[in-house]
Amino acid sequence: MATNYPAYQPHTAPIRRVQQKSVAEAYILAIPLGLFGAHHFYLRRYLFGVLYFFTLGLFGVGWLVDLCRMPCLVKQANRQTGDTDERKKTCDDAYVLALSPISGLLGLHHYYLERYGFGVLYTCSLGIFGVGYVYDWFRIPCLVKRANEKLACGKDDRKRLDDAYILLFPFGFLGLHHFYLRRPIWGLAYLFTVGFFGIGWLIDFCRLPCLVKDCNAAAVERQGFVFQQHLGYQTGGCHNGGVFPNSSGAGNGVAAQIITNGQVAYAPQMPYSGQPMQYSESPHSGGFSNITPYQGATSSHLPQGYNQEPNGPGVVLQPPSYDDATQGPSVPGWPQSGPHQAPPLPQKDEKPLV
Repeated sequence: MATNYPAYQPHTAPIRRVQQKSVAEAYILAIPLGLFGAHHFYLRRYLFGVLYFFTLGLFGVGWLVDLCRMPCLVKQANRQTGDTDERKKTCDDAYVLALSPISGLLGLHHYYLERYGFGVLYTCSLGIFGVGYVYDWFRIPCLVKRANEKLACGKDDRKRLDDAYILLFPFGFLGLHHFYLRRPIWGLAYLFTVGFFGIGWLIDFCRLPCLVKDCNAAAVERQGFVFQQHLGYQTGGCHNGGVFPNSSGAGNGVAAQIITNGQVAYAPQMPYSGQPMQYSESPHSGGFSNITPYQGATSSHLPQGYNQEPNGPGVVLQPPSYDDATQGPSVPGWPQSGPHQAPPLPQKDEKPLV
């Protein structure tokens, strides 16, 4: 008896249905209870709701701004369908935190953008004595863009010139910009000499772009080196890119190349062992010939028709001539010389070839 099995259904991730929020309901909660963050709790913005609850709507500033941007908040809440969307940063949220005197001086917008180091610095120095607090008003869009790129692409170790200048003034004489640029020795020297008695601090205003550029270049080189070490490959003998065999003499080749935008591109190559192969011709000028493989290869590794070196343990791979390569396989009825041809048709009384 035949059994009818159910049709195959491919596995798909369950779709989370988000309850749609209403602008009218959000306003009903925001007008009387907006100082306590009721509309943020309604829109599933729980961190902002807790913040508004303990600061009375960012001391009224955030509450007034929310009354103007409520349709955008509702639209954003209805559009969120996953964790990445929920973590995506927006300029209006960052401006609400940055413009409020208390939250801006305490660096809450940096905590929101997951810049915790700058957040702690702003909290301890009241927005770097107000200088960073005012400066951030003009660069919030750039900070939000970087935060979203970091969420989408992962860790970003690049240093920014605007961040370095904020640390240079007014705390440059303490060497904070050198600590930021991974120059701890110079940072300690500035800390104990008050920026080399102010002279080094003034010079750094002119050379800071070069310091940031050198720091990012060193980070790219370090990233490529760690990548090669992680795969177990040696780093010698390659400038812009190449194949790195590991110390054991076996493994998959990986071509790694450092490009200008701070990324490391790599592509898998054919596996081999021992010394790198040498080519008599460039791959771009007509192909590969006279390939000298690794030591220890034997004739058993060679395909039929390749010539062997008469002396020495190694072998020299040379492709067979065109006439030899075009010979047909040794099967009954197939011609043994000349180009490929179809086997002859059987005669009347002959049996067909099997």
